[in-house]
Amino acid sequence: MVKILGRDYTKMDFQRYFGSFDHLIGFKKYEYNSSRAKGLSAIEVKTGGGLSFEVLEDRGMDIGVCNYKGIPISFRSAIKESCPEFFEPLGDEWFRNYGGGLLTTCGLNYLGAPCVDNGEKLGLHGRISNTPSEELYTRKYWDKDELILEVNGSIREAKALNYNLVLNRQIKVKGGENRFFIKDKIVNEGFRDTCNMILYHFNIGHPVLDLDSKLYLRTKEVVPRDEIASNRWDKYNEYLAPTKDYPDVVYYHSLESSNDGICKVAFVNHNIDIGIYIKYNSKTLPYFTQWKFTGEGNYVTGLEPGNCRVNGRDIERRENRLKILKPYEEVNYEIEFGIIDRKENIDRCIKDI
Repeated sequence: MVKILGRDYTKMDFQRYFGSFDHLIGFKKYEYNSSRAKGLSAIEVKTGGGLSFEVLEDRGMDIGVCNYKGIPISFRSAIKESCPEFFEPLGDEWFRNYGGGLLTTCGLNYLGAPCVDNGEKLGLHGRISNTPSEELYTRKYWDKDELILEVNGSIREAKALNYNLVLNRQIKVKGGENRFFIKDKIVNEGFRDTCNMILYHFNIGHPVLDLDSKLYLRTKEVVPRDEIASNRWDKYNEYLAPTKDYPDVVYYHSLESSNDGICKVAFVNHNIDIGIYIKYNSKTLPYFTQWKFTGEGNYVTGLEPGNCRVNGRDIERRENRLKILKPYEEVNYEIEFGIIDRKENIDRCIKDI
């Protein structure tokens, strides 16, 4: 069944009531035609439950603008949408093409702070978010009386005479629901051992992020990244209003998980009874990074499952967190992201955590 506005619809009901229901549940493909985004291809996905988001075809199949019943969920920087040709890889110039959006994928060969690793000069957060996808296609089908929407594609991060990593991504939605599932498979299609770093950089903005918004997670250990985070007077899991000169604050969490490795975190604004949750497998994504950057005009929090920390590849190598893929080895990552609203649903989610 597909539930819309509290009513259940079967496949036959949809055929009886609608000539076409793409305006309600489905895809809309378009291309931006102005400014830095001119030529950027995107796909809007509508779930029918109030959740809509765009998949940026030319930006690593990342997720851009995300709304729930007209309420913005994702952070959007002053850069806004921007084509990959504006990417600058050195130092922290990655930020010059960081539009925010709900999900910015970081990796695949390196991510984190700029550094020099084994003689190679690396910038911030890698290249995959600024790499166009290949063989992207959408698929909508019925599984009995469940309506399924999928966006599928691959993104190749390669360097001639060097490494060749491929990310195969599927973003899946069930009609009527306010959640989506990401399934990623990374394959080393080269013939040498290759570093594999990945971070799912979920960016939450106002109004979900606001004064007294709270982060909920079962953490066994909280490690401040640096002295700045160590000396904060505000608690790591509580948030301020936009604050003048608020610094770049990062915490590393070691989360408790179920027996099968599943972790769940939630971020909630209780004043408007809306929030989000992220669910993932800590066996493949053992590190959770929390980013607080709640300054004026740059008001965002990052909730970031990953297979590494964001110190830079040199430190990850030195501290034995760096993952290596052998030739034609592959690794799979799965994440569930959802919206929670109404007090009873929020309370149930927090209790589950």
